[in-house]
Amino acid sequence: MTDYTSCHILIPIITGDIKTYASVNAVMYDEEDELESEGTYFIYLLHPIKGSTDFTLEYDYTLNRWVSRDALPWVSEEIMDIIIDKLPAKQ
Repeated sequence: MTDYTSCHILIPIITGDIKTYASVNAVMYDEEDELESEGTYFIYLLHPIKGSTDFTLEYDYTLNRWVSRDALPWVSEEIMDIIIDKLPAKQ
């Protein structure tokens, strides 16, 4: 059986007085008899003031960078940069 334990990571988020985490999971699809990574990530973010949210990150080859088209406006660029810097498969 394939080991999928490396498809998930917890990233500490520390910005100013905010100390929290993001849970990062590879988005998977069915490939014959095992799962394969789609190349995108599902992010769960807990913010101690704003609450929790989830969104996806995908690599945009036309922009040559990671983007999220569904993150809430309060997810700052600083938080995104922290998450992107720790992605296991940075492009």
